[in-house]
Amino acid sequence: MKDLLIIKFKAQSKATVEDYVGYFMVKKRGDIKYKILQYPTSLSSFVNVELSDPFKIFQKKLEDSIVKITRSAPEFKSMNTNLNRYVNRRLLSEPSFGLKLISAHKAGEKMIVKDFVKDFFEEWVSDLNVQISIEELYYSELSKQFSKYSTPEDVVSMLERADLSNLSEAYPIVDPIRGRPVTSFDIGTRIYFTVLKFSNEEDKKKIMTAFPDKFNEEGENIQPLIGTMISKEFTNGSQDFILIKIECNGVLFKSVVYGGVNIMWESVGVPEKDDDEKDVASLFSTHEKEELNQLLKEKEKIKFSDVLIAMILVVGIVLAIVIGVYFFFWK
Repeated sequence: MKDLLIIKFKAQSKATVEDYVGYFMVKKRGDIKYKILQYPTSLSSFVNVELSDPFKIFQKKLEDSIVKITRSAPEFKSMNTNLNRYVNRRLLSEPSFGLKLISAHKAGEKMIVKDFVKDFFEEWVSDLNVQISIEELYYSELSKQFSKYSTPEDVVSMLERADLSNLSEAYPIVDPIRGRPVTSFDIGTRIYFTVLKFSNEEDKKKIMTAFPDKFNEEGENIQPLIGTMISKEFTNGSQDFILIKIECNGVLFKSVVYGGVNIMWESVGVPEKDDDEKDVASLFSTHEKEELNQLLKEKEKIKFSDVLIAMILVVGIVLAIVIGVYFFFWK
């Protein structure tokens, strides 16, 4: 599994004529973050969210939808506040929920992942029809999504300033679950980042020679690098975006970061590749292991019975054709 497992979902309750949309973001060790919106089906035109969207676009559309719904129907703000309280209580009462999602996903059981999501809300709403989409991301991939979809063109153009034009371009590693805003990083702080673009071959050679395992065969930075933040300033007098410079192995990088984005803190650290090989099941209690194993076994039984039924149907159809041909041509 990559660094983050993201379960995007949309759901509808026939009992209450209400829709739901949201996501669960799970780290390798089970830490989880979520965002969810409940709204009446009659206001579905305010919600333009697609499960097929890359996570950052999905997240942005979801946040926009929350603003639209709560503005047009303020009474649903308190309902969503109560829903968030419910989700928080469920996560506290079932701390292994994120690990269950990971385990089911690793087993290739998308239907069980969907069932886990549905069951999670069973005490809040009954008869919930759930659709899900699963996206795995490395921290570097998530950070590149933030860089691509979160920074306005007028802010990006600042990177072409005379004193910045010759610097390579980077973006800090985003950690939505345990990160901190870039404003809390002091000058001289070490910071994780991913390379977006080298400004010249000399910089590229220096970095790729020093950190060959951080790049793939195409020269794309796939594992976070760590450097030192040597300057930061607000952009164009605005406190929404911060312009920072990062030094790594003698190479200077530039970046514009939204002040509300949570950046990975050095004390948290990027998971090692070996972490992916560790048995996630070791984090479950004995009862939870048995429960998950039983679910997976039941799913396998269902798969086998489906195949058996399909084979019987095929044989039946073939026999019917043979018998029909026999009576039609030889009788």
